[in-house]
Amino acid sequence: MTDEAIDAPTSVPLAFRARGVVTVPVARRVLVLGATGCRGRELCAAFAADGYEVIAAARGPVGHTHPYRFVPIDVVTADQYELSELLAREGVQVVVNAITGRGGTARAMYEANVRPMENLLAAVRLVTVDPRVVHVGTILEYGSVVTGTTIRENTALRPDSLYAESRLACSRLVLTAIRRGEIDGVVVRLATTIGPYAFLESFLGSLALTLYEMDRVAGIDVPVYNARGDYVDVLDAAAAIVRAAGCPAVDPWVNVGRGIAVEARAMVRCLVRAAGLSPALVRNATRAR
Repeated sequence: MTDEAIDAPTSVPLAFRARGVVTVPVARRVLVLGATGCRGRELCAAFAADGYEVIAAARGPVGHTHPYRFVPIDVVTADQYELSELLAREGVQVVVNAITGRGGTARAMYEANVRPMENLLAAVRLVTVDPRVVHVGTILEYGSVVTGTTIRENTALRPDSLYAESRLACSRLVLTAIRRGEIDGVVVRLATTIGPYAFLESFLGSLALTLYEMDRVAGIDVPVYNARGDYVDVLDAAAAIVRAAGCPAVDPWVNVGRGIAVEARAMVRCLVRAAGLSPALVRNATRAR
């Protein structure tokens, strides 16, 4: 067989087209927990685009999970043996925890966020071949900072809400397991993600729903905190997580954001404009934070 015998398609990575011979690599397999959420759905798409075989997991399927193999599982109630059997059976090489939950009490936050992480780590310790664990955290774990402060990986962690505290607890579980050599993993702390299918419990998600349902004559008053935040496109965030998953040499925790503080009022104006509404219909009622 000559070098010209195979015409390597341009979609095959250069590393596999050396000397004209195409070697088709074994597809990497990723399990995305929380695949039905706004971040989970974009993670499934990003990993698939990068050549991974995607296994989507959540309590129940939705329309966007149809392109992927779906596994119904509730990581909150599943025990470590059920999860470890899933990891072993599917030959998972990367498992991404994109589960995000809310609740009005510390106990509810624990059940929604920390318990799934505890169950996952216990399961990973049971399998023979450890998958790489990628935990999707949040920069809210650092708490509020003075305007003009750049949040770096070594910034002091001072969460100032039950949600942020529960998310930090998850990150610490993963980082402790990495430090002890029990798992291979990384924590990716994201700035506030923006994009389609936002959580309705989030400020921008609830605002989008309010704008959709609003009276187009009377308008609405929107309570806006006098605050700034870092916002990142959910597609960019998903791409960064894929890179972290495929780079074992990366630091155990990395922050992902734009590094630019944007006023909440400016975000409201952008969303109003995107909705095609007159700014006069949306009146800001500024609140101190």
